Amino acid sequence: MVFNDIKVLQSIETHKSSSQTLALLVSEFLYTYETAPIQALIEDLRHHDEVRAIGVVNEKGQMSGILIRRHLSTLMLKPYAQDILKKRSVRQIMSSTRIFSLNDSIFVVAEQIKEELLMDEVQYFLVSDNDRSFGGIFSTLDILNYMSHLMQQDVALAGRLQKRIVKERELVVSNSFEYISSNQTAKGVGGDFTSIKRISGDKWLIALCDVSGKGIAASVITSVLWGMMSIYDFKNGMKEFIRNLNNYLVKTFEAEKFITGLFIELNESKYELKLCDMGHSHLFLLRKNKLHALETPEGNLPIGIMPDIEPKIHRLKYLPGDLVFLMTDGLIEQENMEKQVYNMERVETILSANPGAAVEVLHDLITRDFKKFRADQILNDDVSMTLIRFAEQEVVIE
Repeated sequence: MVFNDIKVLQSIETHKSSSQTLALLVSEFLYTYETAPIQALIEDLRHHDEVRAIGVVNEKGQMSGILIRRHLSTLMLKPYAQDILKKRSVRQIMSSTRIFSLNDSIFVVAEQIKEELLMDEVQYFLVSDNDRSFGGIFSTLDILNYMSHLMQQDVALAGRLQKRIVKERELVVSNSFEYISSNQTAKGVGGDFTSIKRISGDKWLIALCDVSGKGIAASVITSVLWGMMSIYDFKNGMKEFIRNLNNYLVKTFEAEKFITGLFIELNESKYELKLCDMGHSHLFLLRKNKLHALETPEGNLPIGIMPDIEPKIHRLKYLPGDLVFLMTDGLIEQENMEKQVYNMERVETILSANPGAAVEVLHDLITRDFKKFRADQILNDDVSMTLIRFAEQEVVIE
């Protein structure tokens, strides 16, 4: 085949978008013949600064190799390169690479080239249209960008779903208590969970949990927890629920994910709290303006570590005016710009300085203080807290 020094580069048409196939990822559309003079190719490339790779085909139009522009540029820097190469054809400098079909699944191909995806240098691959005819070129960067876009979409969707499941803020006012909880995620989605549910006429189940890890994987566990709490019949009590939840997580996630949590069964008629601390410990009681850390005498393992656990339940008689405060460790592990850590002393100061204040007021004061402390420092971890204030007056039980 004879070439002059003009337009040795040819172009295919762009492909119609095809869902989750390589046709979506083709980013280079130029090709040349293997018999094309290198010097003519170099001249033609001067008009295509954006091109990073070129397909090479034989006289029948079938793919025979690839030419990476950075490799050609490196070759041109060698002594006497121009004098040597101007007498040669593209066939003598092209390289081989793997060939895939335009209809191949992006995810299947990503698995096949997983080692190349870890390389620092961008790798290029040929795509076949029909009968090994040139269908374009895609790179590891194209796949990584596609996967990144999908992940961003998944995170956004997971975030929307989680906001429907775990409320950013929830206020409940009963005859004998006020309840408020809030959740703030560090990465759009997270593993903190708060919930309140009336399980009988005068009994409520309150939960605050922290799933190990962050991101989508942790949000999956919060969805499981929410689903089980939503449909579970609590007539057999809180302990049986925790047992079933634990065995399900152990069986499903094989101890790769676990939950630390506080579960409280609040009985309004008995002025009683049944407390189950599953390896969490961030539970406090403000009584007569003094904050006490409530540490159960026998510790429970986090949920999801080992099967067939026997959770220990402890009882606490609450008094009118008592305030219970629960939180996840994201609150007291947050650093500010000076690497100082937010601490419980700040929380205690706010609670003690506002005796009898509504839980909504106390919550907002703590939130504002936390934001002021953190300032422009990024949120290190998900932050959740729950406040329960018991009414000052005695409740008349009929």
